[in-house]
Amino acid sequence: MADGQSYSRSSEPFLPVPSLSQISLRMRVMRPEHLAAIAISVGRPKDRARLVYLCSLPGFERRFFDGILKRHGLWERWRQWASSLEIDP
Repeated sequence: MADGQSYSRSSEPFLPVPSLSQISLRMRVMRPEHLAAIAISVGRPKDRARLVYLCSLPGFERRFFDGILKRHGLWERWRQWASSLEIDP
């Protein structure tokens, strides 16, 4: 570097980013009920912990969740997991 500045402190590797006021972002966020259904379908041990957390969220809608489980054939697995995790099915 010509000015003796180290490369790690240089701004060369970074592209300029417009400020947030100049851009409009749209993003989609999955509902916790869908994330819980995915956790049940995958079935890893860490998904069980995630399921307990998601079901305890204040905005978790059990009726909506039940509909997802029934549509995707996960109702029976949910009942098994719920009883082993002491969650009210």
